[in-house]
Amino acid sequence: MKNIGGFVFIANLGCFQHIFGKCVNPHFKDYEALTSNGIALYENQKEAVYGSHAFKEKISGAKIIKIGKLEMKMAESVKEFGYFRYKESLIVVANFELSKEFFGPIAGNGQRVGYLPGTALTRNGLKTFDSDKDLSTHNLSAYEKAVNLIREVNRQGQSPATISTFSLKFIQ
Repeated sequence: MKNIGGFVFIANLGCFQHIFGKCVNPHFKDYEALTSNGIALYENQKEAVYGSHAFKEKISGAKIIKIGKLEMKMAESVKEFGYFRYKESLIVVANFELSKEFFGPIAGNGQRVGYLPGTALTRNGLKTFDSDKDLSTHNLSAYEKAVNLIREVNRQGQSPATISTFSLKFIQ
């Protein structure tokens, strides 16, 4: 089980919300998308604020930038999936060839990736899988929804994927 914790900034770019952490790629300097940096978070709030200011200076289309504290607990093997059976606020982390992608439920706008039963967190307003009484999901638990999406990412995307908790608390 991998425990991930630290600070991020979220930038609204049109109808997408991108999550940024610290830079690990030498081509970038103060920030990098979590999808490409191996989920490397800032160690403290001050670093996240600095990264967000650098981002805002370079990207004029950034409308709203928020700083948040992100906590994740991510399964590193299928054997660890059982831990998540009764958990809420779950996401799927898909490992594509050049990046990772965070997936949650399809949002009200219906945007999805292909025929997957979920969509990228950047497109759904950072919504996670939760248990509910929604008839469209046949009263499935958060775990069942996430595992269903994992199977489809494996099948349709021919990519490995795992399950993770996702707790994002905005600070400023």
